[in-house]
Amino acid sequence: MMSKALQAAHEVAKEKDSRLRADDPRYGGSVHLTHADGSAFYWANAFVERQGAWFMVFTEHHGFHVFAADEIETLIAGTAVRWA
Repeated sequence: MMSKALQAAHEVAKEKDSRLRADDPRYGGSVHLTHADGSAFYWANAFVERQGAWFMVFTEHHGFHVFAADEIETLIAGTAVRWA
């Protein structure tokens, strides 16, 4: 069950995600995130935004994800590198 604060952050992210287009240039980057519990996540074609106490990761193909900022150990966002 989500806390009320997480529910509110999730609704903000959902609304932002609904306005994104597949050709949004911000999808040209990638996001690598390590959670405090040791879980590691990597998304290509993604970008991150901070909304108060929350990080919101928006991905081109895998929806969006919301994390509490104080539970993040590492967050790296930048341009994706592709080899032909």
